[in-house]
Amino acid sequence: MSGRAMSRDLHTRYPNYDFWQLFGYLRLAKAHMTWAAGGDPCEYLASRKKSLSKTLRDRHAQTASEYVALVQQKMEALINECNAFETGPIFAELRVQLADLRKDNIYGKAASKYVMHSQYVEHLVNKGPVEVKTAGIFRAGLFKRVEGRHFVLADDTASIDSPAQGDAMGFEYKVEGSPLSRGVPTTIHVYHTPPGSTSDPRTPIANYEAISYVGMNNAFFWSFETEEDRKPGNWSIEMAIKLKKAEDVPLSWHFEITP
Repeated sequence: MSGRAMSRDLHTRYPNYDFWQLFGYLRLAKAHMTWAAGGDPCEYLASRKKSLSKTLRDRHAQTASEYVALVQQKMEALINECNAFETGPIFAELRVQLADLRKDNIYGKAASKYVMHSQYVEHLVNKGPVEVKTAGIFRAGLFKRVEGRHFVLADDTASIDSPAQGDAMGFEYKVEGSPLSRGVPTTIHVYHTPPGSTSDPRTPIANYEAISYVGMNNAFFWSFETEEDRKPGNWSIEMAIKLKKAEDVPLSWHFEITP
C-alpha cells in the first residue's frame, strides 16, 4: 500500500501468469477428482456408454492429489514474493477453492448463509476468526517505483537528502498468525518534525485506514509526489494493527530528510 491509494475492491484481478496457472491447476484437480469418483466432467464417456476401471479411477485420484500439492507448493513461494495489498484476496480465493475440493468447512456456522463464491472469499478476508502473534518489519529504506504502485528497495537507509519525485521511504512487514490471508484493520499515522525542533508533534500530517494480511508481505510507502511530502526534518510512520479481542499490535519506523 502507499500513502496515496489504499482502497481496493474485493473482486480479484490476477496480477500475473502464476496465479492464472494456480487456478488452472485447481480446475484440473477438480476434473480428475470427478473422474476418480466415477463422474464425467467432459461428458466424454457418457456419449460412449463406458465407465472407467478402478485402476484408471485410482490414477485420476493420484493426479488430482499431485495438482493440489503443486498448488500448495507454489502458494508458499508466492506468499514470500508478492505484495499482500495486491494479492491478499487472491490467496483467500485459492483457499476457498482448496476447501471446496476437500469438502472442508472453513467458514463455521456462516457456511449455511452463503451462496455466491464472492461471499466465501469475503468471509475469509474480513469475517473469519483471526489470531495475530507478532508483527515485524523485515525491509525498510528508500524504495524506487518500478511500475504503477510497485516499489523495490534501492537503499536500506533511514536518512536521505533531496529525494526524487516518485521515490518513497517506507517498509515491508509481515503479520504472523492465522489464518493465511485474513485481513486485519490497520491504522497509519504519519508525523513530521521540522529540523531543529525539539517538540514532539502529536498531530499527524496524514492518516490512513488500511488492511494488513496475515502471513503475507505487507508494505507501506510514503511516496514523494509534492514538495510537502519531502520537507526536511524527522519523519515517523506509526501503525496499529487493530484486534477486537486483544491489544493493538504496534509498528513504527522513522526516517530523516536532510536539508
